[in-house]
This record gives sequence, C-alpha cells and structure tokens, in this order.
Amino acid sequence: MLPLTEEADIWTIARAMQLLDSEDKSVSEVALAQLEETIRLGCGKREVPFPIPINEYLAGVMDKGLGAIRHGGASMNLWTRSRRAAGNWKRIKIDVSGEQYSKIIADDISCLSLKVVR
Repeated sequence: MLPLTEEADIWTIARAMQLLDSEDKSVSEVALAQLEETIRLGCGKREVPFPIPINEYLAGVMDKGLGAIRHGGASMNLWTRSRRAAGNWKRIKIDVSGEQYSKIIADDISCLSLKVVR
C-alpha cells in the first residue's frame, strides 16, 4: 500500500487523463479547453509558449518557461492539482497527443506505459 498522499496524486492524475480521454467528445473538448486556459492564465502576463506545452505542463516540468507558471493568475483546479501531483512523483511523462488514448509513463514506478482504465 502507498501512503495516502501518493495515492491521492495517482488518482488526481488518473482523473485528469480520464477527462481528456473521455469517449464523450464534448467532455474531452471541454477538458482540453480548460487545461489550455489554465496554462494561459498560469503564464500571466508573460507570452504563452506556442504550441501550448500541455504534456510538459501536466508532467510538472519546470523548464521551457513553465517554472514561473505557478505565479500566474490560474486558480487551483484539477489541472493545477494534476501538475503538482505529477511533480511530486518526478520522472512522470504524460503524452496526450495519442489518437486513441493518452499515456502516462512513470519510470520511477514501473518503466511501463499505462493506459488509464475508464
């Protein structure tokens, strides 16, 4: 069993991925739009990188200008919590560019690519 804080991180990331990968197109589109808006707000007055670094943001990456994103105007939501959760785990990579489903690659846990179960 994992400590509850680690388990909460896993469930937060899983919930975010479930929304992005929803079979209901409107749910996945709204989730993606909210995520992109969170990143834009997080950038504050700084220029938003193009293309929007969704994978890096969700994985908690702090380079590519994303280190200062926490000081922007985004309020706490599922996407900011998912970013923090992934950052807590380190070495997690998230790829939401897949056509059928997203991948969460957690090298520090299993070195396996995991499909989020719906």
